[in-house]
Amino acid sequence: MANPNNLIRPPTLSANNDPPQQNSQLSLQDLRSLISSIASDVLRQQGPQVVHETLNPSVNSTDLGDQQINRHADQLHDMDKIPDVVKCLKEFSGQPGEFNSWKKSVERILSIYDPIRGTPKYYGILSVIRNKITGNADVALESYNTPLNWQAISQCLITHYGDKRDLSTLEYQMTTLVQGSSNIQEFYQQVYTHLSLILNKLGCLQMSNESLSLLSKSYRDKALDTFIRGLNGDLPRLLGMREPTDLPQALHLCLKLENQNFRANHANNAKRNQPPHLPPKRNFGNPPKQSFYPQLAYIPRTTQQRYQPPNQWNQLNTNPPRPPKPQPRPEPMEVDQSLRSQRINYMNRPQQNQFFGKRPNQFGNNQQHKNQRMFHIDTEETGNRRVDNEGRQYGEPSDIHFLA
Repeated sequence: MANPNNLIRPPTLSANNDPPQQNSQLSLQDLRSLISSIASDVLRQQGPQVVHETLNPSVNSTDLGDQQINRHADQLHDMDKIPDVVKCLKEFSGQPGEFNSWKKSVERILSIYDPIRGTPKYYGILSVIRNKITGNADVALESYNTPLNWQAISQCLITHYGDKRDLSTLEYQMTTLVQGSSNIQEFYQQVYTHLSLILNKLGCLQMSNESLSLLSKSYRDKALDTFIRGLNGDLPRLLGMREPTDLPQALHLCLKLENQNFRANHANNAKRNQPPHLPPKRNFGNPPKQSFYPQLAYIPRTTQQRYQPPNQWNQLNTNPPRPPKPQPRPEPMEVDQSLRSQRINYMNRPQQNQFFGKRPNQFGNNQQHKNQRMFHIDTEETGNRRVDNEGRQYGEPSDIHFLA
């Protein structure tokens, strides 16, 4: 078997023979000659290609030309049978944010029709894709005279619209993000934007699908760690206990915990600020405060006596209250005995029981004349006495005498 890389292999050892004794120490001259021979062989075979890729990293080493129709050249009518999935592909006008998604869409379609590469139908599909590139992107392709080849078109668009930063710089910028004074959704958007830049950069590199999948998963985990570690307060510790698997799940848990903390803080603040419940105040015996007017200080205050109706006592149940202090008895006045009339037994007077305990009507219509009293004349009882209409006798003093 040929040895294309001119590798030095150890000699084959048999199982029965002992290994030959070799000198383990090589001379410096022999080592130098060995290294020189290996380096010269590598430069002679791969030197031009390495130098070309170093000077032009974005250009393929092989000369790329237009897509050729290598087989089924007699079936040119298949060129008109373009699938609808290709016709519905959106246009790319040179927006850097849309380049990576548009590039992935084109590569998915071309991977399906890759077995018919070199046929008229594949040529028609590639022509439709090229016509979907418009605006500044079309100008860039024409300025470089890019052939009708997807590999050449992709490399030219990556040169113009791909991120110029390397992966190390993008990773460092993402891992140094913290929340700070921004809210949770703004901080999440910053982390997700940097992750999208890294994934777009990976999509622009030439690597196998397995390598792309592993690197994408690694950077997604780093973005998740950056988001959890950069949050404020106790959210990093709480999210670490829940162990989210990706950024959307971490955002969902974070918003859920934040809403719970908001409700708890609102309830505690409402109870703390609310004053304790106190019974209503009752002022017993405190008179209402009155305003003081100095202008009216010299005016004496007059007390107004309120009318109090007499208390009606039930004679069957209780007796009327006695005065707290007995009033002193009035002293009798000196009466002139010459002016006193004779004592008359009013109880035995006839027809006077109906007026007992009653005061006569002084304003009555029946009393036509007022009897004249003579207080200075002593009268004597006579047999001839006249009686008026009311049953009173002239010459006898009546109870009206004492009421006049």
